Amino acid sequence: MFLLSKCRSKDEASIVGALGTIKHLLPRLLESWHTKQTLLVEIVKSLLEEQSLGIRMALAELIVVMASHCYLSGHSAELAVEFLVGHSAITDDDLNDINTLKNEYFQDKRFEMKISLAGLSELRAVCEKGLLLLAITIPEMELVLWPFLLQLIIPKKYTGAVATVCKCITELCRGINCRRQIHYILSLMPQTKCPVLRICLLVCWCFCIIHLLGGNSLPRS
Repeated sequence: MFLLSKCRSKDEASIVGALGTIKHLLPRLLESWHTKQTLLVEIVKSLLEEQSLGIRMALAELIVVMASHCYLSGHSAELAVEFLVGHSAITDDDLNDINTLKNEYFQDKRFEMKISLAGLSELRAVCEKGLLLLAITIPEMELVLWPFLLQLIIPKKYTGAVATVCKCITELCRGINCRRQIHYILSLMPQTKCPVLRICLLVCWCFCIIHLLGGNSLPRS
């Protein structure tokens, strides 16, 4: 409870330290933490809108650990996945445009003093790697990622994450009922106005067709 209370403090360093400690303790003390699962999930949800780069980085790493031990499900899992996708969507152009970062990612008047571009690039890399780990190594996340990931291709603000999301969907194609995927992708096409995103959905659809026709012959990247 001490660590969880630290996550509710106003001190950024205390929150980052507590999240990092929980990340390391969770796999080693599963039984002890199981009774605190609901509270931990609620705390993570409450921190998803934090402006601190350090807190966002610690959250991204903790989310992957929590998912790997089945701590995330339902709406809370979708929020966590969207958090990872949102930060995977930071583009190189964004990193070169301080106003875009301030207005779209970090609405904080102290932005200039607190944000490091190198740190943002690292955060993006952590979130991209985290998404791929969820798709490739955690079978329990399949029910969360599919078809939710497809919905995250559509919003314009997540366009920068399309490549990573498509890689995740490709991996999911190996284990999910492809007929179900195909029907769902087709249902999304009329809702998608952006030509680039329509192409992305079409690519996902093609992967499903190839997988359906060729068994497990999709090449690994």
